[in-house]
Amino acid sequence: MSHSNVTATILCQREWTRRFIDVRNTRTCYTRPVTTGKRGPSYAFWLRVQQELNDRGMSTRELVERSGVQHTVIASLQHSSIRDRARRRSNVLAIAEVFGIPEVEALQLAGFTATPTDPNVDVRESIRKSADLDDDQKQALYQLLDVFAKGRERHQERRDLG
Repeated sequence: MSHSNVTATILCQREWTRRFIDVRNTRTCYTRPVTTGKRGPSYAFWLRVQQELNDRGMSTRELVERSGVQHTVIASLQHSSIRDRARRRSNVLAIAEVFGIPEVEALQLAGFTATPTDPNVDVRESIRKSADLDDDQKQALYQLLDVFAKGRERHQERRDLG
C-alpha cells in the first residue's frame, strides 16, 4: 500500500461510510461550501434554530434525534426552500416543538405567515427617522406614499358613489 492512500471514515449523504481514498485528490462533503449565497424563505427560522442550538449547547445530531428531521433538511432551511410546502411546514413545526418555539412564531419566521403589522406605526415618520436612507431615497418613498394615498381616495370615492 502506498503512503498516498489511506482508509478514512467520513460523513457524507446522511450516513457514515468507510472509504478508501487518495489523499492527494480528496474532495469530501466537508470541502463543499456551507452556503450558496442565497437565503431561502425559512432563513429567519434557521437563524433562530442556530441560536437555540448554541444557547442550549445542543448539537445538530441531537436535534435530528429529538425532532426526527434529517440534518440535510435542517441545513436546507438556510439557503434553499423545500419545494413541498406541506413537508417544510411539518419539519419546521417538529423543530420548533423541540425548542418550545410557539407555532405562530415558527411559521412567521419560516415564511408561512406574514408578520403582523402595527396599525399605529407612522410610515412617514419611520422613513424620516431612517439613517439608512439618503434624502433622495426618502423623497422618492414619500412620493410613492402620495401615489398610494391618492389611489385609495379615488377607490373610496367610487365605492361611496356606487
